[in-house]
This record gives sequence, structure tokens and C-alpha cells, in this order.
Amino acid sequence: DLAPLLRDSANQYVAPSHLESWQPRNNEYLRSFTPNAEWAPKLAARYAFQEKIVQGLRAAGVRLMLGTDAVGPLWVPGWMAHEELRVLVRNGFTPFEALQTATLNPAVFLGQRGEFGTVTVGARADLLLVDANPLTDVRNAERIAGVMVRGRWLPREVLDARLGAIAAANRAEEQRVAQLLAGGVAAAGTRRCRPRLPGLPPQEQR
Repeated sequence: DLAPLLRDSANQYVAPSHLESWQPRNNEYLRSFTPNAEWAPKLAARYAFQEKIVQGLRAAGVRLMLGTDAVGPLWVPGWMAHEELRVLVRNGFTPFEALQTATLNPAVFLGQRGEFGTVTVGARADLLLVDANPLTDVRNAERIAGVMVRGRWLPREVLDARLGAIAAANRAEEQRVAQLLAGGVAAAGTRRCRPRLPGLPPQEQR
């Protein structure tokens, strides 16, 4: 059901150009699969098969790494990482094993174990502080109290302020585009977006 997905509050942080492509009139999945109802069970079967692969890899001791496509239809960077953690747990991973796909496993794969991915003396100070235990419920990884980025502490209020700025910039962009289009598509296509760009010399403002 597309409608509730489009109402997700995380969508406010998605660039308007991407968000527009998710709408029913532009959504590639609706265009491709709605006229072909037989595709729905095929896609469901394909997804179930992919889950079986993930379960088999875990059973075989294969290290998996967290990673989602971005930005695809209804995939919000950051938020989708948490969704993937939930999917891994649903497919038999313990919360600890799921969290390792985003921490230790990438460090091992890149040959940088001890540099990042673990909370150890001498490792890079990249940390996520949450206000509940994600080892009992992986959804608690979303309850972010703050982030440490290479030793710099960013509390929740700073993170919220940055997210608010992104959302405000996206809404301003939507309004600007709407104003351009109000004058007609041809005029919008030939009009310079901004007469002057701050911080750039005149020769780079074209």
C-alpha cells in the first residue's frame, strides 16, 4: 500500500526530486507491475527466496554486511539501515549479530579491524549512543541520544537541528520549483535558477 509509505515522516529528509519520483503518477513500480497482476506473487516469491539465502549464509558462518540501496523508491538513507537490521533479526540473526553487520564485519572486510567497528582502546571514536539496549531489541538502535564522530560529540538536539535544516531546505526547494512552474514549463526551463550564487566567483555562477 503506497499511501501510508508516502506519509512516513522520514520522507521530509528526501530531496524533492527523488520524492516526486515516488508519487503514484511517477512511481516505477506502479507503472511496471500494476498492469501485470501476476507479478505480485512472483515478487513475493523472489523476496522469500532472498530471505532463505540470508538464512543459509548465516547458518554457514558467512559474514554479512549491512547495506541498502539509496536513494530508491521509498528508501530513505539511514532509516533503511534500521529497517535492514529488523529484517536480519526476523530472519534468525540475534540483535548482536545484526549489529555486527554494520560495525565489526565491515571493518574485518576492509582489513581495518581495530581501527573502527568496535569499542576498544585505540579505535576510532565513532560511536552511537542509544537510550535503550539494542541487544534485547534491535529497534532500540533507533533511539539515538547522540553520535560521536571521530571524537566530536553531537547530542540529540544538534542532530535534530541538522535534520530540521534539511527538511526546511527541501520544502523551500519545492516552493521554488512550484513558483517556476507556475510561469509555464518553457519559462522554467530557460530561466536561470539564481541570478547570483553566494560564495562563487562570477565566472562560476553560470
